[in-house]
Amino acid sequence: MTATQLADAQQERANRMYWNSSETVDRIAEQLGMSRNALYSSVRPAAAGVDCPDCGDELVFPNRTSRTAGRALCLSCDATHSVADLPATDAGFSRAGAAGG
Repeated sequence: MTATQLADAQQERANRMYWNSSETVDRIAEQLGMSRNALYSSVRPAAAGVDCPDCGDELVFPNRTSRTAGRALCLSCDATHSVADLPATDAGFSRAGAAGG
């Protein structure tokens, strides 16, 4: 495995652990042997499963706090919207997840 492949695998693991666990950021970073900043740099926004009513592009959750609050961001027009107020797309976001579940 090349150095790039190892870095990509580490980034993917960090992203997966961040979005799919309730572990603290400090604990995830510790488990991965990286700093909090490196962990946050590895995290990719998660699809919110709804489209932006302003421009039509996909909304995302930039972090777990926004996902818990149900507040999604449009990376194209920088608008934020409550996902509870918007019709779901086929991206598979569960509104129960927005409530913290």
